[in-house]
Amino acid sequence: MAKIFAVTGGSDPTKAIKKIESFGIEDQTPTTSISGPSGSVLTSTTFIATGTASDDKGVNALTYWFRNASNQYLQEDGSVSSNFNTFRGTPDVVGATSATWQYEVTLPHEGAWRMSATAIDNNGQSDLRGSTRDWLITSTGVAPSVAINAPAPMTPPTAAPAYTVAPGGRLTFSGTANDTDDLANVEISLRNNATREQLASDGTWGTDVIQGWYRVSPASINNTSYSWSYQTPFTLSPGQYSFSVRATDEIGLTTSSTNQGRLTVNAQVAGDAFPDGRLSFTGTDSSIEVLHLDLAGTATDDKGVAGVRVALEDQDTGRYVQPNGTMAAAVATLSATLASPNATSTSWTLAVDLPTKGEFAVTAFAVDTAGQQDTSTSGATARYLVYPGDLDPTISDTLFSPTEGTAFTDARIFVSGRAEDDTAMGEVEVAIVNSAGQYMSSSGAFTSTNQSWRSAFLNSPGTPGSNFSYTTPVIPSGAYTVRARAVDAYGQVQAVPREARVTVSAPAGNVAPTPVINPPACAGLVCNLSGVGSADPNTGDTLAYLWSFGDGTPTSTASAVSHAFPAAGTWTVILTVTDGWARRPAPPAR
Repeated sequence: MAKIFAVTGGSDPTKAIKKIESFGIEDQTPTTSISGPSGSVLTSTTFIATGTASDDKGVNALTYWFRNASNQYLQEDGSVSSNFNTFRGTPDVVGATSATWQYEVTLPHEGAWRMSATAIDNNGQSDLRGSTRDWLITSTGVAPSVAINAPAPMTPPTAAPAYTVAPGGRLTFSGTANDTDDLANVEISLRNNATREQLASDGTWGTDVIQGWYRVSPASINNTSYSWSYQTPFTLSPGQYSFSVRATDEIGLTTSSTNQGRLTVNAQVAGDAFPDGRLSFTGTDSSIEVLHLDLAGTATDDKGVAGVRVALEDQDTGRYVQPNGTMAAAVATLSATLASPNATSTSWTLAVDLPTKGEFAVTAFAVDTAGQQDTSTSGATARYLVYPGDLDPTISDTLFSPTEGTAFTDARIFVSGRAEDDTAMGEVEVAIVNSAGQYMSSSGAFTSTNQSWRSAFLNSPGTPGSNFSYTTPVIPSGAYTVRARAVDAYGQVQAVPREARVTVSAPAGNVAPTPVINPPACAGLVCNLSGVGSADPNTGDTLAYLWSFGDGTPTSTASAVSHAFPAAGTWTVILTVTDGWARRPAPPAR
């Protein structure tokens, strides 16, 4: 902040403010995530929040805040106030580069609450964004239930078969909504998957509206049950319609996705199947160097193909190529030329002069002789990166690391270098491949030979040149191939990635951790279990937890868990702890 003062005593009435974000690739800022409690509704004001934090040098601490719906913050004495307040905690393993954390909190009242967690690294740098989670805390609340009565019955979660109706008329949807508390509203969603027409939150229907949930009830029902209905304000054009209904109660609970009422309605000419249009090319083409596309494909229908329509949307601006050759926000299609009009199978072509450069998403739709349009885009989409004169990005040969034959002795691979482009860098992708040709996943596992790329950290994204760095999770000892490729802001990918063959080994003297299960706290069939006392003699090591409850239910990977057993009795709980180098003790804690 800067402010000017004159010799006469006057001053600038406002400060000039410049926001600066500083960092270096030699020490990146940490990242934070909140993983639990799972779900959006909690039944108790006392719970254990859990999550993860990572940093290239090590995580030292975390800060947390809790805020209610009135924008009041939880204070040290358990009250709430408009004064901002944070709580400080530590990860389960202080100084680890990848650690779990937990924080037990008791909130003073039920309602809507937001939590934020921010990791702090060993050098005092904080996560630039932090992580937030929202929960609705209610000990008695149950989300509303809904059901569909017409045009076909459907009671969630049991799916109903597709309902078929002749096109041309209107359709009425109706059903019920119920809740233990008073209902607030009932909302529906409707979309024609063939024509891409959809219902907006204000009830508008068309291709140029944003799909939303449309309220079909009063703004506040104030009753535990409600009979809802909706009639389409338009006659049904041929196509496949997706319909959904949900309800919200007075305390803000909304019908979950799995319990929403859902119907698929086929507005279809009797005895006439929907057509199927395809593109000959369905991948991504970044080799186009002129503002022109030559598109081709095939189309089939049991009665005959009347036409093929092709949509070209510029992903950079969200605009469509119009029939008159201009660009506009309105959804539009271009008519292709059929080799055999009205035949049951035909090829088609379309030559398009593009009015502007861009990243064009191409989708083809077949139309049959009855006016029915293709309901599926399978095999009918492609992407073209049309930026004439734009050079492919590259990674510097001299600055790329690791070099050929590098040996990593801490079970991780560090990749760094500089990527350059004639316009702007978008990202750098890194792939680690083992001797069996399997690619590393984001968790460090090697299970598939399908290409899998990880995003590196860029210090200057959007500029013509940017340094990058990436550190893998702990991976098994062995020989690996490191590949890195640059991607510019237009999505063009470096044709030939940089490569280096390296070896990885775990540090000598690593000792397995010791698992500990703290005395459980049980109430009825629910037990709170904690393995926080588990220890590892290797400083800065990261611990991973795996609980088995002995009752056949899914395991948990949190350091502390709350588990409901199915019946009274004696159950054997097993905790297995693994360190950062994949060493685990034998036997585990019981």
